[in-house]
Amino acid sequence: HDNIADSGFSISSEGLQLLILKGCSDCSQNMRSSSELQYFFRASVAFRT
Repeated sequence: HDNIADSGFSISSEGLQLLILKGCSDCSQNMRSSSELQYFFRASVAFRT
């Protein structure tokens, strides 16, 4: 497993999934970040493609 500190932005797809899930849970607590989450989700999908 890659470490974000070690590999910069080159993280595994599993890491992206975890970040997205964490963002979703944070978003449910703080609705104003939902647009930021959607942007991050689209960016991560484009990054993996």
